[in-house]
Formats: sequence, structure tokens, C-alpha cells
Amino acid sequence: MIIKVDMRDDMGIPKELYENMIQTGSSIICNPPVTDTGIDFVIYTKSFDRLLEWLMKERFKQTSEDAYDISDESGFFCCFRKKKVNLIVVVDKELFNKWVEATLLAKRLNLRSKEQRVELFRYFFEN
Repeated sequence: MIIKVDMRDDMGIPKELYENMIQTGSSIICNPPVTDTGIDFVIYTKSFDRLLEWLMKERFKQTSEDAYDISDESGFFCCFRKKKVNLIVVVDKELFNKWVEATLLAKRLNLRSKEQRVELFRYFFEN
């Protein structure tokens, strides 16, 4: 089951290219929000190749050398950037759900330390 959140069309990504997207990272987790950093979104897609083609056409740059393997069970993610927008693309709905849960908990706890946020997310990804 996928956790439903409000769909974001801030970047004009065609809705048929992704299933769900949420804002994540310090610009949404921290209160007050961090304003001198990129704006991060995690996006879940079943159509990675089509989304990748669209991102390249729209001049997003891949910022990860390769896909990051989190574990055998949770798949991988790739990162892309255009100006201040960072997209974290995942193809596994369980991984997306973990990202949503970690974001919501980090926001609730107002984790302002990057090290604490990284540890919290690592915990969610490993469990």
C-alpha cells in the first residue's frame, strides 16, 4: 500500500510519469525552514525510463554517479538537480513510503541537525 500525499506539479512533471511526490529535506523539515539550500522532492515512479527521458529534456542534471543501492529489499534511488530543485527518484513504493514516514517524523521532531536527519532516514531505510 502506498501512502497518499498531495501530488506536486510545481515543476510541470507530467502526472503520467510518476505515482506520487512529496517535498522532503531541510527546507520542509526544519522550523524555521532552511532557506539557503536546495528544495528537495522525493518522487515515486513506475516509469523510470520515461521520467528520466523527460528530466533530461528539461535539463535536469543527474547528481548521483549511479543509482544508490540502499538494500536489496528497498531498491535504489537516483538524484537530479535543476537550479534549486533536487529530485530524488525512487521506483519502489515501500522505499517511497519509508521516505514519507521519515520526513514526517523528522518534521514533527524538528530535526535541525543534518546528522540527526541522516541517521533517522538511515534507520527507516534499514528497518
